[in-house]
Amino acid sequence: MASEMEIVETLPPMHPGEVLREEFLEPLGLSAGRVAKACGVPRTRIERIANEEIGITGDTAARLARFFGTTAEFWLNLQVRYELATVESAARAELAKITRFEATAMRARPASSVEKKIIAEQKSQRPLHPTSPKLVARDGRPQGRPMAEPLLPRTAERIASWPAPRNALMLCLG
Repeated sequence: MASEMEIVETLPPMHPGEVLREEFLEPLGLSAGRVAKACGVPRTRIERIANEEIGITGDTAARLARFFGTTAEFWLNLQVRYELATVESAARAELAKITRFEATAMRARPASSVEKKIIAEQKSQRPLHPTSPKLVARDGRPQGRPMAEPLLPRTAERIASWPAPRNALMLCLG
């Protein structure tokens, strides 16, 4: 009998509709119609999600979270994990061709004359620190929300020395 069993290397990604169906609808004895009516969405939307035909949108996630007492992030995380796993397995060869960006490559070339002028101008301006309670420009006018400052060469060097995940996070946060 052991020779008849097929061993699967990895399970297919879990669709959020499977979680909805197996962990919520069936154990709680709920129908798609009842959930849809309570959430204020068409019955077919819940049925199609439970049948794994469509994904969960932000709107549906917020409604399901309210109804089941979970969070919208729970439902959206299920959807994102499913989509990423699906894409990574489907496009594995294409993704392998993409080379990772290295921040050190930016430091390899010397700054152009235009870049040097921009950097000198930025250094001469009064910097606006994001934690300042009141932001004021050089001419004394109050400023609105501060813009992220462009990366100076020493900042780029510091970022290049960080571990990779922190690199991306810090660049996103500005």
